[in-house]
Amino acid sequence: MFLAVMSSGGIVRPYLAGWIVDTAASPASGYALTFQVLGAFAVVGAITALLTVNPPRDARRVRAGA
Repeated sequence: MFLAVMSSGGIVRPYLAGWIVDTAASPASGYALTFQVLGAFAVVGAITALLTVNPPRDARRVRAGA
């Protein structure tokens, strides 16, 4: 599941970036907006990881499932 979520960004983001650049008033403003939008996604992902990742708990889960 984790790898499916990780790889979905490689499929979705190029199309999203292209759509943003194509619909912008100029290519320069489109690229600027693309960096801002994808940067915001990265920040949200980082905050989510900081709040949900617990290495000791996750290590116990991995060992229990093996």
